[in-house]
Amino acid sequence: MTATSLQSPPRGASPAPDAPHLDAAPVSGRRLRVVTVIDHLRGGGAERAAVEIARRLAVRHDLLLVGSREASDGAAATALRDEGLDVLTLDRTATRRVHEWGPLVRAMRRTPTDVLHTHLYHTNVWGPLLRRAGRATAFVAHEHTPFLRAGGVRRWGAEAAVNPLVVGPFADAVVVPSAWSHDALTHHERVPARKLRIIPNGAPTAPVLTADERAELRAELGLAADERAIVVSAMLRPEKGHATALRAFAAVHAAAPRTRLLIVGAGPVEDPAGTRPALEALAAELGIAGAVTFAGRREDVPRVLAACDVALLPSDHENLPLALLEYMAAGLPIVATAVGGVPTALADGAYGLLVPPRDPVAIAAALRRTLDEPSAAAERAAAAREHHRAHRTWDAVADAVEALYLGLLARSAR
Repeated sequence: MTATSLQSPPRGASPAPDAPHLDAAPVSGRRLRVVTVIDHLRGGGAERAAVEIARRLAVRHDLLLVGSREASDGAAATALRDEGLDVLTLDRTATRRVHEWGPLVRAMRRTPTDVLHTHLYHTNVWGPLLRRAGRATAFVAHEHTPFLRAGGVRRWGAEAAVNPLVVGPFADAVVVPSAWSHDALTHHERVPARKLRIIPNGAPTAPVLTADERAELRAELGLAADERAIVVSAMLRPEKGHATALRAFAAVHAAAPRTRLLIVGAGPVEDPAGTRPALEALAAELGIAGAVTFAGRREDVPRVLAACDVALLPSDHENLPLALLEYMAAGLPIVATAVGGVPTALADGAYGLLVPPRDPVAIAAALRRTLDEPSAAAERAAAAREHHRAHRTWDAVADAVEALYLGLLARSAR
């Protein structure tokens, strides 16, 4: 059996950019008990995907969202509770402290669990034990990044053992966001293809800003009215290619001085500064510090994108990044490196210009082409936005995940 794509079309436009609109009643005729587990409730694309899917499934089902390394009074947990989600935080401090899973196991035993859904390998590795101890009917593992942060598919070490020795044999299904990640797991990490399900990530519907709102936001971001803003939205990690972006932008800025580079994002939870100090030093060395804005972490990324002119994805390695889908939703002209699932998402260049990774010369040329050919860039951006509306909303992703749950439970009942 080959991997199955469970992407389904959305039911309609969302009433607000981030508001779930799934029907109140589940299609199965009963509410499922779903437990979603991830280390952190705020961070990069994986964390955002886990939370966005949970938000929507909680409308239909009895869902417990677990942040295994979150503190009970943390900002992310508090905000989600204020939304009405049932959130359990474990404040786990060390990988080997098995007893710290106790509150979750007890919660699963109190209320029989239909589906345990874990995200990322640090949590996926515990899935079989949690499923058995908590007596869950089905176990779904979600693999967002089947490669080392420093680059390349995992081939050795503890990380490399998780999927072939734990996830593959014991999960009922393994969700991946792209055909590229499906191939990485089958060819390099020996996960059975029959267990893989391709469910692409989503992005919120982009807000529409009035001219006054856009001007006000641009002023807040330090963007002059006559500047063309190139935005990079990504966590400040080496593999995201910010250094390459700076080098490419230096060439663009030399030819077009009324351009500015806006970098949106911070480091991971364990290192909030990320690579920012080194990137700021590089910008100064290149002589473009005055034309580069580090905006830090923003909770309103779709609004920020709506205030920009061109979007850049300069990553060395990717799977199917949420930033790319947000660029598409915003209707921005896109320049992106041809890595992972990016070429497929951009229809091999129909929705944006593709360039080689770690190639500032090629990136600079693509950015100049985008700026110099606005009509062609606008056509690509419009096509990308329409594709997002039809196939890449979070509601469509949640529908697909729910369909997976129901299929697994139906099979287990036979």
